[in-house]
Amino acid sequence: MSKETNRFLTKEELEKLSKEELVQQVLKADEEISTSEAIIQELKAELAKAADEILTASGVPTVKVGKDTYEVVIPTFRYKGNQYTALDVVKDDKLAAELVKRGSGVLLKKSK
Repeated sequence: MSKETNRFLTKEELEKLSKEELVQQVLKADEEISTSEAIIQELKAELAKAADEILTASGVPTVKVGKDTYEVVIPTFRYKGNQYTALDVVKDDKLAAELVKRGSGVLLKKSK
């Protein structure tokens, strides 16, 4: 993509470029990709932070397993040798299902 015109070069335009100019075009494109990837990572981090803030602000986090809804009543706990938070449970359906299956006290079934 040409930065001057902010458009992709046509096949004919590319064929007219020297080897050195082609290398420069590839290096520019690689730089743009790297910049884009960095921006994507920053946006993912911002999104995750915003999701955590929403979950935290909403009071007791809840998770749905099957047809039932559970409150995550213990903010941090250890399970299978790993440290988890309530937000980890909300984000990880498989973990939530395992905790329900084991009858863990981390989750409290909400009454309907």
